[in-house]
Amino acid sequence: MPSTDTSLPPELVDLIIQHLSGHKDALRSCVLVSRTWSAFSQRALFRDAQVNLYPYKMARLLDDLISLPHLQTLIRGLTIQQLSTKDDIPLTTHMSCLASVLLLPKSYESRV
Repeated sequence: MPSTDTSLPPELVDLIIQHLSGHKDALRSCVLVSRTWSAFSQRALFRDAQVNLYPYKMARLLDDLISLPHLQTLIRGLTIQQLSTKDDIPLTTHMSCLASVLLLPKSYESRV
């Protein structure tokens, strides 16, 4: 009788996810495949996190990092872009919120 196990070895899943690096929509879909795919996909998605300083995007990132604390450990780089100097909330306020969530030191370099 043929085997019903259709799972791939983790090494192959990792190679597939690495190949999809940079394709955020594809990686988001991979999160839904299985627990193994989810773990590899989340690591790829959050390795180099990027966020624009629109209030709703910042709030979404903070909500994700608070409700899913394991995501904090996956972040290796964080790029924050302030798209407009007309923001209601100054950049330092956003940085303070992120620092408190990510347990970063309160001293940081702000490049605008």
